[in-house]
Amino acid sequence: MLTVIDPPDSQWDDFVSRQPRAHALQFAAWGALKSAYGWSCARVALADRDGALIAGAQLLFRALPLGLGTMAYLPMGPYAAPDHWPALWDAVHRCARQRRAAFLKWEPGLYLGALPPDCAAWGFVPALRRFSRRARLCSISLRTRTRFWRA
Repeated sequence: MLTVIDPPDSQWDDFVSRQPRAHALQFAAWGALKSAYGWSCARVALADRDGALIAGAQLLFRALPLGLGTMAYLPMGPYAAPDHWPALWDAVHRCARQRRAAFLKWEPGLYLGALPPDCAAWGFVPALRRFSRRARLCSISLRTRTRFWRA
């Protein structure tokens, strides 16, 4: 059985550092830095019975103008085995909704030598332009019902 937790910084950084695609934008220090510039940070992780992290994502939130809620941003993550993606996305969705996110921007990052995740399969819409040949940005409205993202 998996439990959704908000891990402490040290446990989160240890988990991220063990990932093959580890990126600076997923470390706790990045969330702390962004918090000094108008963003807030939340981490969502799946832990096994022993409390070991097996999947997770660090999310950043920023207030939208006119009290329209927040924007959620998931940079260079998440980290999960394919069989844990549904449970992790469900936890990410709950976290984003609790923080009044109107939409989630997801930047999966680089997948060198591996197939990148299929944004559309998870209900995301790819950005109109890519930052590079391998980098992409996807977004989804959290108010839209899709196969996986339920309102």
